[in-house]
Amino acid sequence: MQAKRVSYGTHGKIPASIWIVLYWLAIQGMAAMGYHAGLVGVRGFFVYPILILAFSLVLVLIYDLDRPKQRLFKVSQQAMIDLRHRMVEPATVTNPRIE
Repeated sequence: MQAKRVSYGTHGKIPASIWIVLYWLAIQGMAAMGYHAGLVGVRGFFVYPILILAFSLVLVLIYDLDRPKQRLFKVSQQAMIDLRHRMVEPATVTNPRIE
């Protein structure tokens, strides 16, 4: 079991190509909003810092969930433990009487 965890920890990470695509999409989304604001002629100085912060927080959250040993956010594992216990326990299925 420990070998599986170590193997997953070293090989189960998000590939660099996915990270590049995520950053590229974030940059393209912000550039499109800036271009649209330039075409319309309205610049919302309050909106752009919130947009940058939102994109950054999403990327940090993805990074944090991908690296279980380097946690920024603590997440309870109780739901996963309960699921594992339910999967291991034999299911007691009652057959309804068909008449």
